Amino acid sequence: MISKISRRLFIVAAILFCLVFILAIVALRPVDHTPYFQTDYYQQTLDRLARISDTLQVPQIGEVLAGYGRANITPSLEAPLAGYSARKGKPAAGVHDSLFAKAIALKSAEKEIVLLGIDGLIVSRNMAQAVMEKVGPAAGLARHQILFGASHSHNGAGSWEDSYLGEIFAGEYNPEIFEFLTNQMASAIQQAHQSLQSGSAGFGSIQLPQFTRNRLVKQHGTIDPELSFALFHQNSGLDLIWGSYSAHATTISWRTREFSGDYPGFFERALEARFPGMAVFFAGGVGSHGPAGKGESFQRAQFIGEALAESLVTPLKTIKMQSSVPILSFGVKVSLPEPHVRISDGWRVAPWLAEFLITERDSYLQLVAVDKNLIIGEPSDFSGELAAQLKDFAFRKGYHLTVTSFNGSYLGYIIPSKYYHLDAYESRLMSFYGPTMGDYIPHLMRRMIEIAIAKIDAAALPQ
Repeated sequence: MISKISRRLFIVAAILFCLVFILAIVALRPVDHTPYFQTDYYQQTLDRLARISDTLQVPQIGEVLAGYGRANITPSLEAPLAGYSARKGKPAAGVHDSLFAKAIALKSAEKEIVLLGIDGLIVSRNMAQAVMEKVGPAAGLARHQILFGASHSHNGAGSWEDSYLGEIFAGEYNPEIFEFLTNQMASAIQQAHQSLQSGSAGFGSIQLPQFTRNRLVKQHGTIDPELSFALFHQNSGLDLIWGSYSAHATTISWRTREFSGDYPGFFERALEARFPGMAVFFAGGVGSHGPAGKGESFQRAQFIGEALAESLVTPLKTIKMQSSVPILSFGVKVSLPEPHVRISDGWRVAPWLAEFLITERDSYLQLVAVDKNLIIGEPSDFSGELAAQLKDFAFRKGYHLTVTSFNGSYLGYIIPSKYYHLDAYESRLMSFYGPTMGDYIPHLMRRMIEIAIAKIDAAALPQ
């Protein structure tokens, strides 16, 4: 009797082992460590960049025209907040401060660019596509001319993404809220485009290391302490201020369910109280970078936002302004590696299965340039450590670079490759496309910087 039971248990165990083995073969793959420069996706993207470089025209130097627009994007419908999965899609309980979409248009020698920022988590692919359909043809603007950005507030509106990941971080999709948000974003762009008038432009940066920290590896890593800013002045008297800083807008706990722009909202309001016009904030390289400052929750948000704003008052009053500049913009479709949803350091879910979770099959990088000031828009929580390295690369060539995030696609976190093996939120759960991204994407960005510099330098040569 005992031997029969033993045999049956052995058979059951053998069957289960075979099933697990088969499942592992079907559903699991080792992490792919193939160097990016040996891959088809790299060569495809590099070929696109080469064609862009060959056809991109040298910009002309012309008179500066500046315009602005804003639209309230605080939902009137019941909506969840976007940012923290721990909220489990619960609806907002109130409004602490209103949310806005803000646009700054800049034109020179018939070349126009628009900087469109929202008080929210990200600008998704679907949001960017919807806005382009609403505003692009009417305003004569191509995709590369509109640089989307977000403050990355984790207390902005949700319900804008009809996907598994979208519902985790932004609550259940609501097409009415999606339509409201994209209509308001398009309205801000249209206002900016229609209000263009003669003016001037100036750029600058200051170092403020006391308001950011490396949250991934702490003292073992570095930070990007730079607050980049620009002033676009209309001759009628209005000042349009743009700023970017590398610190997550997460001063407010997930337990708080009030709409708010977090510290970037306080930053914008503080500047608008000091200067006639409008201020807009873009998240910089916020990957691995958390906020640092006094207080808790809204007090902390106010402390950081107003301190950043106050630090800009004197620089904005003394900034060198130019009434004539060359403007350049271009973008490139980026082919991607297979998605890497890992279950351990060395093993991942098979791509066919991971694609149900990670939906982006390609992405987009873009660059806008105003004279020797470059802004790259990229589609991720991009590491502040990587951003600082790219800024140094541009600086050594005589240019100032700002790296901004959430430009109309989302690829998770892009971090230095040396951190990929860490068992942490950014490196394990949110590094969606494998160990090469921390080298691959910065390589493309350096190539874009080189293309832009060649064209801007040519614009300065005597004709």
